[in-house]
Amino acid sequence: MTNVICPRCKATTAMRINRTSFFERKVYPVFGYYPWKCGSCGSAFLYRFKGIKVRRRKSSKSEEAV
Repeated sequence: MTNVICPRCKATTAMRINRTSFFERKVYPVFGYYPWKCGSCGSAFLYRFKGIKVRRRKSSKSEEAV
């Protein structure tokens, strides 16, 4: 989970979402705001935390044979 707290329900199940509107794509990045959506209540909000990038490892055939 993230350490981003939803301003509406105070849950920590928020996740980053894609930028959709003109302001989200052009104006908010200048000020460092990123769009987030709460997994509990479904409300969308802006937060000044980018999030932690998680890399997923591709499983190789050698690992499957082990």
